[in-house]
Amino acid sequence: MFKLQDLRLGPAAVAAYVAALAGLYLSAGSLLLAAVAVGLVLLGAAISKPGRHQDWQGGNFALALALICIVTLIVGMKAYYSGSARQQVGANQILVIDREDANNAYRAHVSGTGESVYFKSERPLRQGEVVTGKCHLRSKFAKCGHMKTVAAPRPLRRFANQQKDRLGVKLRGTDPAKSGLIRAMSLGDLRGLDPKVKIALKNTSLTHLTAVSGTHVAIVLATIMSLSAPLKRHIRLVLAAALLAVFMFMVGPAPSVVRSGLMAGIGILGKQLGRSGGAFAGLATVTIVLLAIDPLIATDLGFALSVCATAGIILFSGEIAQWTRLPKIFAEPTAVAIAATISSTPVLLLLQDHVAMTALPANLMATPAVALTTLGGLATLFPAADIFGKPLAVAGATWIITVAKLFAHLPFALAPWVRGPIGAIAYVLSSAALCFAGYLHHREKYRWHVAS
Repeated sequence: MFKLQDLRLGPAAVAAYVAALAGLYLSAGSLLLAAVAVGLVLLGAAISKPGRHQDWQGGNFALALALICIVTLIVGMKAYYSGSARQQVGANQILVIDREDANNAYRAHVSGTGESVYFKSERPLRQGEVVTGKCHLRSKFAKCGHMKTVAAPRPLRRFANQQKDRLGVKLRGTDPAKSGLIRAMSLGDLRGLDPKVKIALKNTSLTHLTAVSGTHVAIVLATIMSLSAPLKRHIRLVLAAALLAVFMFMVGPAPSVVRSGLMAGIGILGKQLGRSGGAFAGLATVTIVLLAIDPLIATDLGFALSVCATAGIILFSGEIAQWTRLPKIFAEPTAVAIAATISSTPVLLLLQDHVAMTALPANLMATPAVALTTLGGLATLFPAADIFGKPLAVAGATWIITVAKLFAHLPFALAPWVRGPIGAIAYVLSSAALCFAGYLHHREKYRWHVAS
């Protein structure tokens, strides 16, 4: 259960996100006008009478206001200059590949500028590869022609790439659809993901399983802690942090992976210092820091979904678990699935014109197989463990694909909805109304039970 004071960093995190998007997509004049408007709104809130909330009139409100202004200024200006720097992407730019997606789509670091850019290449590239070529920027994303390799990946990154390739070799003879899903869920390698499976996962809101994020990091971390149980506490925590860092490096610096790893690191540090809780504050802090370092991740759908789903789980899963009245073993996974689905759907509605009506049952049924697929895929890399690792991974992938295709082909799987900001806002309002109605029903039922 989260504490109310943990929400204090929430407005600053939202301000950082809005500032990053504004800096990337607005002109300098529009950005300045928006900043003035936000400043006036905040100033008006500061000088207005807060009524019964007198505590906010003093230092707490002033501190929160100052934090929001500082975060907005830093992230907004960094985002604006990042956009300006990306406008310079051209024939003489040197790009360092830091992420591989399906269909020859990549994210690269622009050498010498500290900025990043998304682009598609005519030929396959690898993480850590240094390339140069002519690129044209379109809607903040670059379209690049033939890329000439300047330097191969460095030894450590080359080793990580080799492990991704080795996992593919180990899975030879397996159905390509299952092999591609295992590679995606274990090491974040999306190159072999089957298009039909990808569509089925999308139509059932299971796409998040193919992006290594909080769920996968939590599974790996829990496994490490369990296997190291005989060791002393501080040794277990150090070992967990070290192996988690190795896992993150193997997957690559995707925003959702970095966010999850930092959150796990904060959790490990909290346990070492004897402090628990503050999950929402940690999420807000990590979000602000990552946006300040690289504002371009504000346009990353996976990062947005990861942040929203995590926030929803922290804020709502506890209450939802109580409302379900189910045994604890069923209530917690059900509540997590409901909270993650409700909080991440508005982000999806910015890009699609439908709602996955089968998202909740599909996620509940697929969840038990996530650990099998992720851990089985990782175990397949080790000679002594591949005997049982591969069958477990294949079994998990088979179950997830079966669930996705089963629910995706139901006649009511997708419900039409308004696409864009209006649709997202409408979904949030309707979900809030339904939750409030459920709360009122639960309260009245409880009163009637007490009265009788």
